[in-house]
Amino acid sequence: MELHALHIEGGIPEQQYLHLLLSTDAGMRKRISSFYRREDAERSLAGIFLAKTVIADRIGQPVRRIQFQENPYGKPEVSGLNIHFNISHSGDWVTCALDEQPIGTDIEQCHSLPPAIGDLCFTEEEKVYLAADSHEYPNRFYELWTLKESYIKALGKGMSIPLQSFSIQKCQEESRFKCYIQNHLLEDWAFETFNDITGYQCAVCCHPKSIPGQLKLWSLNDFYYPKLELA
Repeated sequence: MELHALHIEGGIPEQQYLHLLLSTDAGMRKRISSFYRREDAERSLAGIFLAKTVIADRIGQPVRRIQFQENPYGKPEVSGLNIHFNISHSGDWVTCALDEQPIGTDIEQCHSLPPAIGDLCFTEEEKVYLAADSHEYPNRFYELWTLKESYIKALGKGMSIPLQSFSIQKCQEESRFKCYIQNHLLEDWAFETFNDITGYQCAVCCHPKSIPGQLKLWSLNDFYYPKLELA
């Protein structure tokens, strides 16, 4: 399993933005162009090409040959390849997780006062974990939030899964998070959190044997454009 994070602070220059946009298929181009805010369009576009680039590297093919399709819930998938990936973006960062098994990732820019949505999103067990340390509440909030999002995204069914229908709990003996549905442990999934990026929280949900060792950090200059030119 691979986990990549692309830094897009300052935005994508206009020439490169148009080049990337015209390189997408008509459906994705229309969706990206429909964003009201340019920064949202840039994040979405950067995510698509980050995914295409790391997939192309993995299979030894040009970026232009990597084609996506969407499942019935709108999750992008690779056409004709046994490769699963997932994209997330927040603030100045875009992440892409890649594996041969279903996978989900989420990244969130952290704020000192998280949104007051705990009662709508978290189970009673999760609320206990959040309330156990008031000083750590913001960190724990984004920790749980990204873990829950990564699980939903790994399933690939969008927001059709209620956030309170499952519980993410920390196993103190292993210092790892696990997922429960009505107190039943889901052994098919493993979770990992990453706080390598200052001010951001990232999480991955994947097959138990696929936990990544580290988050690979890249910038537009040293990662994407050189590889694009080789496509």
